[in-house]
Amino acid sequence: MPCDAARRTLDIDASITPGPVNRRRRRRTREKVVFNISGLRFETHRRTLARFPNTLLGDRTRLGRYYDKVRNEYFFDRNRQSFSAILHYYQSLGRLRRPLTVPLDVFIKEIRFYQLGEDVIEKYYIDEGFVEEQVCSSLTYSLL
Repeated sequence: MPCDAARRTLDIDASITPGPVNRRRRRRTREKVVFNISGLRFETHRRTLARFPNTLLGDRTRLGRYYDKVRNEYFFDRNRQSFSAILHYYQSLGRLRRPLTVPLDVFIKEIRFYQLGEDVIEKYYIDEGFVEEQVCSSLTYSLL
């Protein structure tokens, strides 16, 4: 009889294991997002983008205007190499590095387009070794 009791316990434990409801919840948190950047596709998780909700990619409302329902992806006619660095910003919790093949002015335009914020641009300049100069009450940066 102790074996029957053990079997019943195992059956009860098996019925407690996560069912379809829990799987759906997990799947939602791991929802993939596809970006088409001038023909090159990138994939990430929605939760990765949600780390920075005040940016273009982190805000579903602002991002929605770029959604292509037919292809089930977001389309941007933008610089591909810059986007790779922008996506890495989200994945690395805020580390931003410009690809060597992208000119500085193009990269700054992309940072502004994706609405990472002026504070991110300022931090980027400092991290890259630029020094702050005051010129006509606007900030400019020059290389050390």
